[in-house]
Amino acid sequence: MKKSLLFILVLAAILLWQTAKADNLFSKNLYFGIQKDSDVIKLQEFLTSEGVYSGPITGNFFSLTLKAVKDYQTREGISPAAGYFGPLTKAKVNAKLSIQLQESENQAVAETGSTTAPVVQPKTTNDIANTVQSQLDALLQQVALLQQQLQTQQQTQQSVQNLQTQVTQQTQTIQQQQQTQQQIQIVSVDATSTITSAKIEWQTDLPTNSKIFISGGTLSSKVFNSESGLSTRHIVNINSLTSNTTYSYEIEAIVNNVFTKKTGGFQTQTPPPIPEDALACKYNRLLPEEYRAQLPSPDISNMNSVAQCYWWMHTKYGDKYPYSQSGQAGY
Repeated sequence: MKKSLLFILVLAAILLWQTAKADNLFSKNLYFGIQKDSDVIKLQEFLTSEGVYSGPITGNFFSLTLKAVKDYQTREGISPAAGYFGPLTKAKVNAKLSIQLQESENQAVAETGSTTAPVVQPKTTNDIANTVQSQLDALLQQVALLQQQLQTQQQTQQSVQNLQTQVTQQTQTIQQQQQTQQQIQIVSVDATSTITSAKIEWQTDLPTNSKIFISGGTLSSKVFNSESGLSTRHIVNINSLTSNTTYSYEIEAIVNNVFTKKTGGFQTQTPPPIPEDALACKYNRLLPEEYRAQLPSPDISNMNSVAQCYWWMHTKYGDKYPYSQSGQAGY
């Protein structure tokens, strides 16, 4: 009877010791944001004993505890050293605590001849409620943190999608411009001129707004818009040019902000020489401006009227000196 009672007492002591030993080890993961947690208190005490934590023992897993966990992980070669007290770090710490507990037990046996089970205070209903509430609060904080991360990720994805859309639109615009530039061609340019005018015609393979720049004589890159507007056939009439003069042109065709150019030139005609017998009509107003500089001072002594001089030149030299029914020169 006495041996049975002794056996029961020893067994109870061993069970109490194993329970106390388990309470000194970590059984759950710990992370930033947990508040009023008994395991966080144990963690802070452990980190203090390891010389990586110097803050207050509060049970709150905030920035000081996070930094201490990171420092411990870095020192012990645990990767990643992110401050999360998970399976890797927990196993490392529990192994160290187990060694410390075993050493403490061995010392107790050596000094007293028996192990001494620590006194464990039973948890009250309030303690259990507080623990559950702390875990619930920590879980809610973790859920809120995950929601924020998810929202940030969604915003980032939306930004990436917007950027991809912009890149796609810009790429399409560039491709359209390149395609348009490759297609625009200026063909069939025809420039015909008289003594003081010119007509330039050209075609484009696409409807375009075209214009032409004229240089030469008294003109310097003067712009003339196509009289056809948006079209594939274009024409420009240019007047008041200088006779016997070389002119250059540059045609510019524009569509969708893309343009192509074509250059060329023409020369105005030389006026016919003044017949010697036409010098009988020496009055300046009777001849085109091109001839006036060649005439001596005005003299109409051989003609009764200006109209007679017009008619005489027309009958003698034909359409080269046209004459109208109103009695006026046609040139």
